[in-house]
Amino acid sequence: MSIRVALADDHEIVLEGLSTMLAAKEVDVVAATQHRDELLEILRRERPDVAVVDLAMPGVSIPQLLAMLDAEQIPTALLVLTGTDEPEVAREILAAGARGYLLKDHAFDTLFAAIQAVLSGATYVDPQVAGQLLTGTGTVPQAAILTPRQLEILRLVAAGHTSKNIAGRLGIHIKTVDNHRHAIRQTLGVQSTAEMVRVAKEKQLI
Repeated sequence: MSIRVALADDHEIVLEGLSTMLAAKEVDVVAATQHRDELLEILRRERPDVAVVDLAMPGVSIPQLLAMLDAEQIPTALLVLTGTDEPEVAREILAAGARGYLLKDHAFDTLFAAIQAVLSGATYVDPQVAGQLLTGTGTVPQAAILTPRQLEILRLVAAGHTSKNIAGRLGIHIKTVDNHRHAIRQTLGVQSTAEMVRVAKEKQLI
């Protein structure tokens, strides 16, 4: 079954580029709009798996849109696409319920990975922003950094368990575990398992 995605950005060239890139990954782009207010009608009608929405578009705010989706029990995961890497903005958007925060500069490299991550239950934060969230001042809600499932898997990895062992313990597919591990590394801005565990301990996530 193909992944169904809706796109919303007020720049037509961005919509065309993202649509082409996702089509190459065999993702079904069910709708693309330049108007955020029109997006809600699209989500009501199509109920895609994921909606990729530009933060700076005119219309209802992202928190308002998320509240509407929640009130109407529309299960679409929202990935926010933006040009700003300000951690306070990312923190607000994630706290409102967005499942991902992606920088436009990295969108063509990270969007498909972000879509895969949220479909596996993860929250995806652009590594550049995630680093600032983890090192910035003030309280950072863990939910805005790693999901409860990611934290559970991270602790098991730190305890020395393999992906196969973790899958058996949690009753999930090994590919799902590997997707979570990839998302955790992306969020923490690291490449290896050893670095992932080290940074997680430094940040007191485990």
